[in-house]
Amino acid sequence: MTSTAIVNRIENNQIYLMHIVDYGQKEQTEREFWNVKKRDFKADNPSSFELSEGDAIQYFIPEGKTIVASFFVLIFPLVAFLVSFGVLSAIGFQSDKLIALISVGVMGISFSINKLFKKFGLKETLPIITEKVSKETLKNIQTECKDCGSCTICN
Repeated sequence: MTSTAIVNRIENNQIYLMHIVDYGQKEQTEREFWNVKKRDFKADNPSSFELSEGDAIQYFIPEGKTIVASFFVLIFPLVAFLVSFGVLSAIGFQSDKLIALISVGVMGISFSINKLFKKFGLKETLPIITEKVSKETLKNIQTECKDCGSCTICN
Protein backbone atom coordinates (compact mmCIF):
# COMPACT_ATOMS: atom_id res chain seq x y z
CA MET A 1 0.00 0.00 0.00
CA THR A 2 1.38 3.37 -1.00
CA SER A 3 0.27 6.66 0.51
CA THR A 4 1.36 10.27 0.89
CA ALA A 5 2.28 11.94 4.18
CA ILE A 6 4.00 14.99 5.61
CA VAL A 7 7.21 14.87 7.66
CA ASN A 8 6.10 16.04 11.10
CA ARG A 9 9.41 15.87 12.98
CA ILE A 10 12.90 14.41 12.84
CA GLU A 11 14.56 13.29 16.07
CA ASN A 12 17.89 11.43 16.25
CA ASN A 13 17.70 10.50 12.54
CA GLN A 14 14.25 9.00 13.11
CA ILE A 15 11.54 10.38 10.87
CA TYR A 16 7.97 10.83 12.08
CA LEU A 17 5.17 11.32 9.57
CA MET A 18 1.62 12.64 9.70
CA HIS A 19 -1.13 11.40 7.42
CA ILE A 20 -2.65 13.93 5.07
CA VAL A 21 -6.10 14.07 6.57
CA ASP A 22 -8.93 16.23 5.39
CA TYR A 23 -11.66 16.33 8.01
CA GLY A 24 -15.11 17.63 7.31
CA GLN A 25 -16.45 20.43 9.50
CA LYS A 26 -18.55 18.02 11.59
CA GLU A 27 -15.69 15.58 12.16
CA GLN A 28 -13.29 18.41 12.98
CA THR A 29 -15.74 19.74 15.59
CA GLU A 30 -16.12 16.26 17.10
CA ARG A 31 -12.35 15.79 17.25
CA GLU A 32 -11.96 19.12 19.03
CA PHE A 33 -14.78 18.30 21.46
CA TRP A 34 -13.27 14.92 22.40
CA ASN A 35 -9.76 16.41 22.40
CA VAL A 36 -8.47 13.91 19.82
CA LYS A 37 -4.87 14.76 19.07
CA LYS A 38 -3.13 14.20 15.77
CA ARG A 39 -0.60 11.38 16.07
CA ASP A 40 2.52 10.87 14.06
CA PHE A 41 4.18 7.58 13.22
CA LYS A 42 7.75 6.49 12.64
CA ALA A 43 8.99 5.64 9.15
CA ASP A 44 12.16 4.13 7.71
CA ASN A 45 14.29 6.11 5.22
CA PRO A 46 16.53 3.48 3.56
CA SER A 47 17.21 5.67 0.50
CA SER A 48 18.48 8.48 2.77
CA PHE A 49 16.37 11.24 1.26
CA GLU A 50 17.26 14.70 2.51
CA LEU A 51 14.11 15.52 4.45
CA SER A 52 13.05 18.37 6.66
CA GLU A 53 9.89 19.13 8.59
CA GLY A 54 6.95 19.88 6.31
CA ASP A 55 8.27 17.91 3.32
CA ALA A 56 5.76 15.70 1.56
CA ILE A 57 6.78 12.11 0.93
CA GLN A 58 5.34 8.92 -0.42
CA TYR A 59 5.63 5.79 1.72
CA PHE A 60 5.02 2.09 1.27
CA ILE A 61 3.64 -0.42 3.77
CA PRO A 62 4.26 -4.09 2.88
CA GLU A 63 0.88 -5.83 2.78
CA GLY A 64 2.14 -9.28 3.78
CA LYS A 65 3.85 -8.08 6.94
CA THR A 66 0.81 -5.98 7.80
CA ILE A 67 -1.45 -9.01 7.53
CA VAL A 68 0.87 -11.09 9.74
CA ALA A 69 1.09 -8.30 12.33
CA SER A 70 -2.70 -7.92 12.32
CA PHE A 71 -3.08 -11.66 12.82
CA PHE A 72 -0.85 -11.63 15.91
CA VAL A 73 -2.67 -8.64 17.38
CA LEU A 74 -6.28 -9.56 16.56
CA ILE A 75 -6.68 -13.27 15.76
CA PHE A 76 -3.92 -15.05 17.68
CA PRO A 77 -5.33 -14.17 21.13
CA LEU A 78 -8.70 -15.65 20.16
CA VAL A 79 -7.05 -18.79 18.82
CA ALA A 80 -4.96 -19.04 22.01
CA PHE A 81 -8.13 -18.82 24.09
CA LEU A 82 -9.92 -21.51 22.09
CA VAL A 83 -6.93 -23.86 21.98
CA SER A 84 -6.22 -23.53 25.71
CA PHE A 85 -9.90 -24.05 26.50
CA GLY A 86 -9.97 -27.18 24.33
CA VAL A 87 -6.72 -28.59 25.70
CA LEU A 88 -7.71 -28.01 29.32
CA SER A 89 -11.09 -29.63 28.69
CA ALA A 90 -9.41 -32.62 26.98
CA ILE A 91 -6.94 -33.03 29.85
CA GLY A 92 -9.84 -33.54 32.20
CA PHE A 93 -10.34 -30.35 34.18
CA GLN A 94 -13.81 -30.58 35.71
CA SER A 95 -14.52 -26.93 36.44
CA ASP A 96 -15.56 -24.92 33.40
CA LYS A 97 -15.06 -21.73 35.41
CA LEU A 98 -11.42 -22.63 36.11
CA ILE A 99 -10.86 -23.61 32.46
CA ALA A 100 -12.35 -20.30 31.31
CA LEU A 101 -10.27 -18.33 33.81
CA ILE A 102 -7.04 -20.01 32.75
CA SER A 103 -7.95 -19.56 29.07
CA VAL A 104 -8.60 -15.85 29.61
CA GLY A 105 -5.17 -15.64 31.26
CA VAL A 106 -3.57 -17.38 28.28
CA MET A 107 -5.36 -14.96 25.97
CA GLY A 108 -4.08 -12.01 28.02
CA ILE A 109 -0.53 -13.32 27.81
CA SER A 110 -0.87 -13.85 24.06
CA PHE A 111 -1.54 -10.12 23.60
CA SER A 112 2.09 -9.48 24.55
CA ILE A 113 3.52 -11.84 21.89
CA ASN A 114 4.70 -8.84 19.82
CA LYS A 115 6.74 -7.55 22.74
CA LEU A 116 8.39 -10.95 23.07
CA PHE A 117 9.27 -10.94 19.38
CA LYS A 118 10.88 -7.50 19.78
CA LYS A 119 12.90 -8.68 22.80
CA PHE A 120 14.25 -11.60 20.77
CA GLY A 121 15.44 -9.25 18.05
CA LEU A 122 12.60 -9.27 15.52
CA LYS A 123 12.66 -5.80 14.00
CA GLU A 124 9.43 -3.82 13.87
CA THR A 125 8.13 -3.30 10.35
CA LEU A 126 7.98 0.41 9.61
CA PRO A 127 6.57 2.22 6.59
CA ILE A 128 9.31 2.75 3.99
CA ILE A 129 9.76 6.17 2.44
CA THR A 130 9.93 5.62 -1.32
CA GLU A 131 10.11 9.12 -2.73
CA LYS A 132 9.92 12.80 -1.99
CA VAL A 133 6.74 14.36 -3.38
CA SER A 134 7.08 17.54 -5.42
CA LYS A 135 5.31 20.75 -4.46
CA GLU A 136 3.17 20.54 -7.61
CA THR A 137 1.86 17.10 -6.68
CA LEU A 138 1.15 18.34 -3.17
CA LYS A 139 -0.80 21.28 -4.61
CA ASN A 140 -2.89 18.85 -6.67
CA ILE A 141 -3.68 16.90 -3.51
CA GLN A 142 -4.51 20.17 -1.74
CA THR A 143 -7.02 21.17 -4.44
CA GLU A 144 -9.01 18.03 -3.58
CA CYS A 145 -9.31 19.16 0.06
CA LYS A 146 -12.54 20.59 1.45
CA ASP A 147 -10.73 23.84 2.25
CA CYS A 148 -11.64 23.68 5.90
CA GLY A 149 -8.10 24.31 7.12
CA SER A 150 -8.02 21.07 9.10
CA CYS A 151 -5.78 18.95 6.89
CA THR A 152 -2.09 18.45 7.49
CA ILE A 153 -1.21 20.10 4.17
CA CYS A 154 -2.64 23.43 5.34
CA ASN A 155 -1.47 23.23 8.94
